Amino acid sequence: MRRFLVRYRVNRAMVNPLMKTGHQMQRMAGVKKLQPNLRTTPFVLDPFAIRQIDAVLATHDHNDHIDVNVAAAVMQNCADNVPFIGPQTCVDLWVGWGVPKETLHRGKTGRCRESERY
Repeated sequence: MRRFLVRYRVNRAMVNPLMKTGHQMQRMAGVKKLQPNLRTTPFVLDPFAIRQIDAVLATHDHNDHIDVNVAAAVMQNCADNVPFIGPQTCVDLWVGWGVPKETLHRGKTGRCRESERY
């Protein structure tokens, strides 16, 4: 499991600090065991309604954390320089989906990335 510490000015947030038995998806779906990498509950979000976004952050390459339609919508409807940030497995997917390489930023466990943008 990859973990990311996101810092904004004085604020810090941990993304994916822990997933274990009783994780929220397990509780929401009302099951004892989830099938790997499958959405068990429909999440209603029209990715093409996204018009403004500061960054796309994917913590890992499971299909409930990274989506080709969101990537396409961001490329079609948002600024050309929106950064896509994630581990190498996500970067590889984004490259295959046509996300411009200059917008890709590989996150690495234990490394801090500072930005004035957000």
